[in-house]
Amino acid sequence: MNRKPQPTLTYYLWRFSDVQMIDALAEQWLKSVRPGATALYLLAFLALTTVTGVLTWFFDVRPSLAFANYVGQNAFNQPIPFVSDHAAGFLTTFLIAILSIMPNLLEFFTVGLALQGNLAVDISIKAALVFDAITDAPGAYEFARTVVAYFTAGIPVEFQVSIPFVEILFTAPVLLLATIVIETLFLSFLLATFRLFRASMTRQPRMMRRPHSQTP
Repeated sequence: MNRKPQPTLTYYLWRFSDVQMIDALAEQWLKSVRPGATALYLLAFLALTTVTGVLTWFFDVRPSLAFANYVGQNAFNQPIPFVSDHAAGFLTTFLIAILSIMPNLLEFFTVGLALQGNLAVDISIKAALVFDAITDAPGAYEFARTVVAYFTAGIPVEFQVSIPFVEILFTAPVLLLATIVIETLFLSFLLATFRLFRASMTRQPRMMRRPHSQTP
């Protein structure tokens, strides 16, 4: 009898970042929220969406955009035949923007194809994750250095030789958060906020009904 293949680590990673799965979980969770608490949850998730959105910008989007901008300015600075300088600048900016968001689009919107066995998409997503991690690494390292410097200020000189090693160790979880976790949290909170907002527009608070008193 053929055994059903066991899910791999890649399978769980793709499920983790699949936008349809994230939205389905938000829809299922919303059913457990009482109508009277919808507005309270909406305020909380608006705050969570804002915070994780700012973190996503600083730790993921901005480093990728800076890398793409650097490549665009140094690798594509030759004039394009039959194209004006203004049009060439616009085209370069457009390509840089697409290059910057491509890893995020692949990670969130194409994992369903990878789960269905599309090898080209599967390889592309893995390459996008590696690219995302490489572009996020400088910012993650600088953040790790700042945090380590705060906690190691004033330590004896003989222990300072181990500080670079601690910085590298701390960079690893920061880079993981910057590459996968933070942006997934942002999308999760954003979708939940959207569903909460839509529910707050349609739900009516349940009113407690008083029993009618009977006259003797």
